[in-house]
Amino acid sequence: MIAASAQAVIDHNSLKGAFRESLIDIYLKDLLPKRYSIGKGMVYGRNSKSNECDIVIWDSHNHPSISMNTHSIFFAESVKAIFEIKTNWSKKELKDIVIKSKKVKTIKRLHKENLYHELRYLQNALHAIMDNDDSKLAFTVNPDSIPVAAFVFKGGHKFDPRKIQDLSHIHEDWPDFIFFLEIGKVLIKEYSPSKENPLEGQGFLRLYEMKERALLMFTSHFSEHLFNKSVSTEVPSFLHDYLIGLYTKTKVVQIEFPCSYIPGAWH
Repeated sequence: MIAASAQAVIDHNSLKGAFRESLIDIYLKDLLPKRYSIGKGMVYGRNSKSNECDIVIWDSHNHPSISMNTHSIFFAESVKAIFEIKTNWSKKELKDIVIKSKKVKTIKRLHKENLYHELRYLQNALHAIMDNDDSKLAFTVNPDSIPVAAFVFKGGHKFDPRKIQDLSHIHEDWPDFIFFLEIGKVLIKEYSPSKENPLEGQGFLRLYEMKERALLMFTSHFSEHLFNKSVSTEVPSFLHDYLIGLYTKTKVVQIEFPCSYIPGAWH
């Protein structure tokens, strides 16, 4: 992928960016099940909309989109993930990534019960009958935003999450993944629920130094994150089930950030 990106010989930033976006298109088409389509454009919710998104992964089997001349408009309920593509890493580009991620994270999707929620309710109802405990009929789901990933082709050598000065915005604003292709590092926003209340817990920003295994790790984590946001009749195939020893001797830099809830957690 690094070698292919270097073939963008045209000295024009927009054309170079479009060329590298096409590389990500090819990468994603091999990764994604056929139910997902890849587009480019803006995501609209009832309360707000995103900026122009480099890549939009959406469910074209069950949802419509509106095609314009140079981009498309997507409904928030159809969108499963968003990619922001950057050729070079810098503080300015990081700021741009966070701003665009924040816009996406503010979009509220309509919550309608699907097959997953119906089955969870039936399961709770069965336990309530067996245990004679009506309190088990309660079913709470935390709000969950559209996953955002940033794909950076070059740079990021000096980035250290421990140098982030304001941790209060990570939970609501930062993307879920930042992948540094050239240096082989993956930044992941992860959560650990508390034992007392699975709806609450701690947030962690972890930078994994994976070197030549970085794309494999990013693909594994991103695909699992994506599939967990969707309802399937079959259990999806997760790459991590095949990746024995991937994290052996992996260097990890970690910081903890405040969060008021675990996104998408249910109880």
